[in-house]
Amino acid sequence: MKKKPNGCLLSLGIILSLFFLWFAASAIGSRLAVRKYNRCDHAALLAASRQMLANRMSFTNSPNFREPHSWEGSSISLARDPAGFGSEFPAVIRELSPLYIVIREDSVIISDPPSFPAMRRGVIAFSRGTEFQYGTERYQDGLWYWNGSLDASVRPEFDRRMEEKVKRIEGQQFPGPYPSKAADGLTGNGQE
Repeated sequence: MKKKPNGCLLSLGIILSLFFLWFAASAIGSRLAVRKYNRCDHAALLAASRQMLANRMSFTNSPNFREPHSWEGSSISLARDPAGFGSEFPAVIRELSPLYIVIREDSVIISDPPSFPAMRRGVIAFSRGTEFQYGTERYQDGLWYWNGSLDASVRPEFDRRMEEKVKRIEGQQFPGPYPSKAADGLTGNGQE
């Protein structure tokens, strides 16, 4: 007589299989995104980003989109429309198909569309002469890959600077999102 499989063991097997699939999809998605940034022309990307910085006042915030650090000052937040970014954006940036671009006073953040699972990925390009640069992996002076974590060499200084920003703006009124004392100091609104 055949014994029927135990329902508990079957459920455990399904859960473990789903976890493995999620983990594999995450690893594949991350590698594909990193490959896209590793293979692009870093010098051209940095030059194009710096050109956007030089012309930052010619861009207008996208309606219904606000980047998480907008409370820091005069960030310009640009969201991709269904047709992509237009010809006013450099080709090297359009080819990356970012979901959004944020132009700050000293940097440009180019961020990937969400993936499965949703992860933050992109590059940060800094203006010429920016003393403190940060990211996950440095491509060249002024250009960093960014996945939400920081290179260990810049983490202490990044945390110190973020804490100073939060202290400087506490008590001020902002149109939102509002800064918080989030342990990671990365979001300004306590959400990721």
